Amino acid sequence: MFVATIAIVAIWSLSIVEWGSDFGIYYAYSYFIDDDYRLYKEAFSHKGPLYYLFISLLGGVIGWGAWQAYFTLFVTTLIFYLPVFYILSKRVKSNLASILILTVSLILLNNQPTNLSISLFQGGFLLLSFYFLIESISTNENSGIKEYVISVVLFGCAVLVRIDVLIYTPAYLVAIIFSAINVNNIFIVIKRSTIGVLILLALYMANQLYFGYSLLEYFKHNVEFNKFYNFGSSLFYVYRPEHVVILISSGLLVLSSVVLAYKHVDIFGDVKKRETFWWKQRQTQKYILTLFIFLLGVTLWVLSKSDKNYHVFIMAVPMLFFLIYWGSTLGCCKLPRNILYIWTPILLYMVLLSSTSGLNPVYKGYKNHENCFINIYCSSSPLIEYKKTIESISQEDSVTVVGGRGWLYFFANIEPEGAINNWWMYHKEKSFSTKYLLAAHNKLIARPSGYQFWIDNILFEEGTARSKYFYEILNNSEFVENEGKYSRYKIK
Repeated sequence: MFVATIAIVAIWSLSIVEWGSDFGIYYAYSYFIDDDYRLYKEAFSHKGPLYYLFISLLGGVIGWGAWQAYFTLFVTTLIFYLPVFYILSKRVKSNLASILILTVSLILLNNQPTNLSISLFQGGFLLLSFYFLIESISTNENSGIKEYVISVVLFGCAVLVRIDVLIYTPAYLVAIIFSAINVNNIFIVIKRSTIGVLILLALYMANQLYFGYSLLEYFKHNVEFNKFYNFGSSLFYVYRPEHVVILISSGLLVLSSVVLAYKHVDIFGDVKKRETFWWKQRQTQKYILTLFIFLLGVTLWVLSKSDKNYHVFIMAVPMLFFLIYWGSTLGCCKLPRNILYIWTPILLYMVLLSSTSGLNPVYKGYKNHENCFINIYCSSSPLIEYKKTIESISQEDSVTVVGGRGWLYFFANIEPEGAINNWWMYHKEKSFSTKYLLAAHNKLIARPSGYQFWIDNILFEEGTARSKYFYEILNNSEFVENEGKYSRYKIK
């Protein structure tokens, strides 16, 4: 199973040659960030610092380039699936049930873009943090503290990838209360809460010192921006057809529902158990906590208001954890063996389909006798549209791109004049700006006559109002040339 999973992850990671926008941002920022090009200053981002740190450290070891980007995506994906393996080995003894659950988790990769990378990276930390949190529930005065510390460290890492997972904090309070009940010592609440806060502060401070940003800058980019980003109709709180299709077709929703039904009856089906301090029974506490974690994940999913296919992991991660943790329910002693024998080959077939999403772009290249890792402008590469602009900006000393993308700067090997990800200042009528975004904008329009820069042609689509800053740029510049993906402009 392990070798097969490595192979599938390696195949899916080949989708790097589609050069997706989000992973390009993460990779390029990790490459360019230094003492002069700083996170949450010149480098605008609404994600936490840890993924940039990870890519930067890995790049420092293996180098930078197309093949290195592939390996980075491969390792990122393994960071998700290694915890899946670990928890399965601890909780599910049936080989058939393990194969079934692992297969479901792999199907989640089907037709997913590389934009999923940061969700995979964060998801690995979350899965392990949930597992060790549940194992930290004490049965005596000295038990569970090691597991609790490990869980908080992993949870802190997940928070430093994306701050939205702070929504799981109440699960820690529930686990601490259960431990206090079990040992009949209220001081455990104070002790573990203090330890948790200190660990989270230490992790935050370590990243802040490394990157050199302030608390206000972190808050502005990670909290204020996400309040701004939460736009769209209230219908999108619940209307997520794309996500429903993914959860059903992967088998995750069906299997999780089966496990939930069986486990709920197993825990609460006995009336006598409910009447005699059922909340003190460790299995019941574990079940309540896993269910609470899942419900917190559903809450976060609802609040996200996004039906982008890679955002399904907001719900898929806690749902998958619930399935893995109680996956022993799928053992032959609990469910008819025939069901597992029927479902498993069907899901294995779907895993093969999942692999093709990584093979397709590579196959198209080789079909035309091209290696898309050596030739980034191969016939199946979206970077063909970028080629002229990459060649143009690579000759410049200073480059500004309105609506920039990470791969554009990376393959031109030129550091951005301002933020790569400056979209949010221009592409919506209601813009989001920071001190550094605004400074870069003002610097652009104050450039001397003839200064050349580039604008993503998406920003010229009809029927969509742009921000006042975008129209200010157009009023102070004139068109030079359409280069495919981008148009070249110059200051009047």
